[in-house]
Amino acid sequence: MKNIGKTVVITTLLLLIAFPAYAGDVSGYAWSSNIGWLKFAGPGYGVNIDDNSGAFSGYAWSPNIGWVNFNNAQLDFDNDRVSGMARACAGAGSGCTGDSPPEAGGWDGLISLRGSSYGVSRVVRPSGCSLEGWAWGSDVLGWLKFGGSNYSVLTSACPVEPLPPGGISCLFDADPERVIYPRGTSTVSWTCEGADTCTISGVGEVDSETGTTTVDLGSPPVSSIFSLSCTNEGGSTFSTSTEVTVLRPVHCEIVPHGPGC
Repeated sequence: MKNIGKTVVITTLLLLIAFPAYAGDVSGYAWSSNIGWLKFAGPGYGVNIDDNSGAFSGYAWSPNIGWVNFNNAQLDFDNDRVSGMARACAGAGSGCTGDSPPEAGGWDGLISLRGSSYGVSRVVRPSGCSLEGWAWGSDVLGWLKFGGSNYSVLTSACPVEPLPPGGISCLFDADPERVIYPRGTSTVSWTCEGADTCTISGVGEVDSETGTTTVDLGSPPVSSIFSLSCTNEGGSTFSTSTEVTVLRPVHCEIVPHGPGC
């Protein structure tokens, strides 16, 4: 299923190049190890988040699978979580809707933006907002990562103003964000501006400018949230957090004529 076939990809590029699109307020790149980069803005196209409803609209672009429709995704302004589906038009019918075409080989193009152990969220910082986390696109796309050490997905649908003089701004991330049980550690990294003192929950005081450190997920390891808190001599404070999810392999026994896994 990973190989859709050259015919499907070429047909997709030829047919979808004419999709109407427009510039949006989401920019940057997400990454899939199966299909490469997904670009959220370019000449004449983009993805938008409605400032009032949080509804997504528009298209992102992959040089390998063509347009990806975000019209069924939703941002919840109360908890910053993104839900719903995106859809690769190569796995959809005419107009990027409807049943999967025969040449897609049964692939429906759906990309889940939230599940029980993964999801995409808006991260709000004094320096701006980004979309971060993981989406799942079946065995064709695999995991789609929003934001990494040298790339990001930014949005201007953001409730904060630029950092005022004397304020604090930090970037704080975990790598990996998902570990497979029984692994019990991950690594967090941070970069801060304007801070004099910083601490990380479960670690203690850390360098106020930049650094990396190993964090313990417990014994037995469990999904954990780590918080970075900073202050400066001017009285400003800043806090943010990152989550590391522990995934447990599912084991099942296949019984002849039974329900299966």
